[in-house]
Amino acid sequence: MKSSYKIFKIKGISVELHVTFLLFFLLLLVSSHAYFLFFALIFTIVLGHELCHSFMAIREGIYVPRIILVPFGGLANIEIPENPKLELKVAAAGPAFNVAILAICTAILLFTEFSFIGYSGIYDVLDSGAVNLSPDFILSALVMINTMLVVFNIIPAFPLDGGRIFRSTLALFVDYMEATKFAMAVGKIIFIGMIIFGILRLDFWIMLIGFFLYVTGDNEVKIVGIRHALSKLKAGDVAIKELHYARESDTLHDFLDNSAKPNVRFYFVKDTAGNVSGIVDIFQIHGMRDEVSTKNINEIIIGPQTIEVNASVKEEINKLMSSELTIVLAGSKIAGYITPEVLTDIARFYDIRRHYG
Repeated sequence: MKSSYKIFKIKGISVELHVTFLLFFLLLLVSSHAYFLFFALIFTIVLGHELCHSFMAIREGIYVPRIILVPFGGLANIEIPENPKLELKVAAAGPAFNVAILAICTAILLFTEFSFIGYSGIYDVLDSGAVNLSPDFILSALVMINTMLVVFNIIPAFPLDGGRIFRSTLALFVDYMEATKFAMAVGKIIFIGMIIFGILRLDFWIMLIGFFLYVTGDNEVKIVGIRHALSKLKAGDVAIKELHYARESDTLHDFLDNSAKPNVRFYFVKDTAGNVSGIVDIFQIHGMRDEVSTKNINEIIIGPQTIEVNASVKEEINKLMSSELTIVLAGSKIAGYITPEVLTDIARFYDIRRHYG
């Protein structure tokens, strides 16, 4: 089952809905049409926010493959190089969009006959279950939504926009990695506070958002650390060069008896002509007890992503860390493979050597 589904494409960016987002909206649609429309309005603004990040990145020559909407907000897949000024531009573009919408809606409410019904008025309408599309309600809702998004996103907690602005500002004066660690340390304090606050208030969403941001930020800090430690290396330098093979014609039983080893997870599968047709992950066999004697290796092979032997690890780190295995190619020849675990171990070695070597 796919984890996300594309709804449209704009300027080369695939805008996708995560499966949890679809389930969340389906639940809202069944329970309350009013809340469904209100959250549809929220995520329209969230999408505009993420598109502004993405358009600014594209303007600066950065490739943006996708935006994924999840129940907590939006995630634009932007691989920003370690350039503090560039990151500052991209990070500020999203909140700037919300400030602009907030200013326009506020001006309309101040200088026309429409009136702000207040936050309590908005919640009263939503709790009543009535679908209200009046200008007063929509403008008031837009003021409320954009105010919350601006306030939330300028919190100096990495990986929020405010945290990225904070990190990039620090990085103008100190090492990028040190700036990232400090920004994340501040973020962790804030997110732990959110989780505790959510527990005390019995608010599931605040707890979940705090936990999600804590984990997301922590993972990004790890990737930045690996990128720094391996900044001068090529894919061929970190590739595992000892390859293990399996025959395409073997049953899983034959493979386990004749080829599998206790300390090897991935095997390159050869066809009858001796060509590699894919990879088999021994973990896939777990739970196939009834099929081991009948199913062939070629029924479970996977075709992982590839990278050239001279590709920069620093530039391709997100790609390498997002896949369980990446094949390293020297022309058409397999030169080895890379796993996230291998990158983490090698990065730890170089980090130790840098500090104590």
